[in-house]
Amino acid sequence: MAARKPAPRKKTYVSNQAFAMILLAFVVLVAMEFKPKEPAKEADPALAAHFAGYEASFVLSQPAKEAYLRHNPQRAALRLPPQSTFKIPNALIALDTGVASGPDFVLKWDGRQWPLPGWNRDHTLASAIQDSVVWYFQELARRIGHDPMRLYLKLMDYGNADLSGGMDRFWLDSSLAISAEEQVRFLDQLARGKLAVGAKAMEQVRGMLELARNDKAVLFGKTGTLSKNGQDTLGWFVGWLERRDKLYVFATNLAAAQGASGARARQITEEILREKGLW
Repeated sequence: MAARKPAPRKKTYVSNQAFAMILLAFVVLVAMEFKPKEPAKEADPALAAHFAGYEASFVLSQPAKEAYLRHNPQRAALRLPPQSTFKIPNALIALDTGVASGPDFVLKWDGRQWPLPGWNRDHTLASAIQDSVVWYFQELARRIGHDPMRLYLKLMDYGNADLSGGMDRFWLDSSLAISAEEQVRFLDQLARGKLAVGAKAMEQVRGMLELARNDKAVLFGKTGTLSKNGQDTLGWFVGWLERRDKLYVFATNLAAAQGASGARARQITEEILREKGLW
């Protein structure tokens, strides 16, 4: 009697869609397994004296060591209008899209009289950042357009990326909002050249953000102020220090009925940096 042949094994097929879902699940699990733990968000009580009279937050990060220093961690997670600190992503996007050709890109003043005399003239991109010229960046935003602007903000993970307040006002006490924590993450990526924009645009913006240097470090940053009824009610100072081969990224915001300006936020930030021996 002839030996009985084994029954052929039934082939099993996995559809492309099912395979893709399995692969995606594997990638997500691996990412969850190896995602670095976020440092504990604990306040440093020694910082409180710097912020007397203000509702304020301060975050200082040393990315290489995943080290953080914070004042008021709860407020540091609160999204607020970025005001003129938005000139940083606005400039990046204008350069990367070709709306602005470089730091020397000129926009003509239209003759409207502004309360700040420095605004009442033609400006380059570099001088408009230095003098924090609102009309210049309003025109850049209009030329960039809604859809490209929103796409870039999403790619850069910049706050809530909400442009519903209008293309020439969304960052000015309007729909766009970002927290101090998010400012630090964004600026860390810019300082290290890791944003989802071209390397040349990042290099040019970094150059335009340099504020000062001494024998210890180079300071980069941008202020922002919200004024209501003639009073400064919200102030930002965001940026980073390059100290030899070390990077320190910071974001400060202040709020009060008056006296909460970007200039005051910068003053306090520099006091803390000097106190820590960084500046």
